[in-house]
Order: sequence, then C-alpha cells, then structure tokens
Amino acid sequence: EERGRAPRRAMMPGHRFAREVPQLRFEHLERLTDDTGVLRHARQTVPQRTHGYALDDNAIALVAAAKGAKLLGEQGRGPRRLACTYLSFIEHAFIEEQGIFRSRMDYSRSWVDEPCSEDSHGRALWGLGVAAAHADEPGFVGLASNIFRAALPVSREFSSPRAVAYAVVGIQEYLRRFGGDAEARRVREEHVTRLFGLFERHAAEDWP
Repeated sequence: EERGRAPRRAMMPGHRFAREVPQLRFEHLERLTDDTGVLRHARQTVPQRTHGYALDDNAIALVAAAKGAKLLGEQGRGPRRLACTYLSFIEHAFIEEQGIFRSRMDYSRSWVDEPCSEDSHGRALWGLGVAAAHADEPGFVGLASNIFRAALPVSREFSSPRAVAYAVVGIQEYLRRFGGDAEARRVREEHVTRLFGLFERHAAEDWP
C-alpha cells in the first residue's frame, strides 16, 4: 500500500461503512457464572472451579453485562440478572471502613487475600461507574454509585498509571449520570493531569 493512502480493501464496494454488528450473545458468560459470581477460568467451554473468583473478573463482567443489558433493552433480562450477581460480588468484596476491596475468593466462598491490587481496585471503579451510568433500576444504580463514591478516594494513592487510567474511565462513565458530583470531577482532573504529566516526561519519538 502507498504511504498515506487508505488500504485498498476499505475502498471497495461494501467496505465503506462498518458491517452489521453481530448479535450479542451471553451464553458463555452465563455458563461461567454461578450465584456467587463469574469464575476466573474455564477449560475450553467448561468452567473450572479450582481457581475460584476474583474481583477484577467480576468488575469486567459487570461492564459487559450492564452495557449489554442497555443495548438489548427489553430482551436484556439475562444480562441484567448477571449484572446483579456481579454487583453483589463487588459489594461483598468491599471493606467499607477502609474504602478498599478484597481480591480473591476460593470456590468455598472464603476470601484468600486482602487487600486487592491497585489494578483490581481501578477495574472495580470502572465496573461500578458503568453500572451507575447505564442501569435502569433505581436500587441497582443507588448501590453501584454508593460503592463507587466510597471507593474513589483511595484511587488518589495509586502509583500504577494503568490503575489510574481505569479509575478515569470509571469516573467518566459515572459522570454520565451524576455530572454534578464535584468531588468525582476533582479526582478525575487530578488523575488526567497526572497521566498527561507522565506522558510528557516519558514519551519519545520511538515510543509514544
């Protein structure tokens, strides 16, 4: 291909616009999920119980289920049920007095370590922000937003840029519905200023 010119396939008939989006399917996610949460691993299509459950997996599953339920509308009862399970897991993982989360649970429903990593905390904020923004049930939105607000202050102590980025994405989603939350906007400003500062200090022509 010539430099600066679009790939030839993009110029062919039928390729000018995006193709039809495949239908959303939640069968595998449903298979991985029990009444506790989403299991961490599967062997091919069969869930593995050995590895139990993790906060970050349930947070990511919450993102998928909450957005899927909104996209499917009246046909989204399955994803809504899944989202409720994942939010319940995240609430159970939350240590309210400290504003942090437990990270991993074995299959017998015993927590095996605490607290969680910064990345997992950031992903939890992402999942909670999406749930607060896209859900349509008031009680669900209320719980997700309450945990989000209680867990947000700890993100100011993050040292991992990736964890900070997850927090920013979560805040941005949360502000779709709660745009007047001045504290969330302040934390977002701190985080994006910090990330941009890291970019300015470390980016180079051969590594942007």
